[in-house]
Amino acid sequence: MSLFGFPKSEHLCGRTCFQQLFKEGTVYYASSVKLVCHRQPASAFRVLAGVSVPKKLFRHAVDRNRIKRLMREAYRLRKPSPDAFAEGEPCELRLLFVYTGRAIPSYDSVQKSVNLLLAKMEKGFLTVNGKKNAAD
Repeated sequence: MSLFGFPKSEHLCGRTCFQQLFKEGTVYYASSVKLVCHRQPASAFRVLAGVSVPKKLFRHAVDRNRIKRLMREAYRLRKPSPDAFAEGEPCELRLLFVYTGRAIPSYDSVQKSVNLLLAKMEKGFLTVNGKKNAAD
């Protein structure tokens, strides 16, 4: 499997997954993208990711699909690796990226937001486990 791939097995799907994510997840913000993430114990490290663009903000499916495509590509190139979480217990990490802006973004702005959110999430995950407190 490719290092930069984003196969169907890594997609977040199912109504119960989304409901649990919104109910128990941690939220991070960066400009016009919101990241909702939730970690739960598992037998091996696994990341499930999803992308959402509200229909209320973008009425045309063409616009929503364009933004989702940009966010998926930015995530695909900067996925969290097991090495970042190697010292912790194996877990399943569920991520949902929600676009909250009002205009169709450029790829550069989406990429910066996604990279910033993933960095915040990794930092928050490591500080919760007590591994990076001395470096802060």
